[in-house]
Amino acid sequence: MPQLNYIQRAQIIIYLRDGMPIRNVAQIMNVSKNTELNIKLRWEAEGTIEKRQPPGRPRITTPEEDNALVQYLAQNPFEIARSAIRETNFSGSRPTDFFLNTTVHVKSKEN
Repeated sequence: MPQLNYIQRAQIIIYLRDGMPIRNVAQIMNVSKNTELNIKLRWEAEGTIEKRQPPGRPRITTPEEDNALVQYLAQNPFEIARSAIRETNFSGSRPTDFFLNTTVHVKSKEN
């Protein structure tokens, strides 16, 4: 099921506040009653409909940086990782840099 955006979550709260039954709102918004109920309970308990921060350590790199590094290594399959990171301005963490400080071999499609 697709993620609801802020406006859709707000619309659910408005429908419920106006007295529309949960079943009807679920049908109109094309969401499960559980999803709707979770949004309602969070609104009542916390006063917000913002998405929560996902668990775990936050990302350091962007998807664009990841793609640039992968493309560079695909074109230079026997490049040392530290050089690849430097060439692509990869902003990974020190543990990532340490982990990648080996020769990276990317298999070509011909093999």
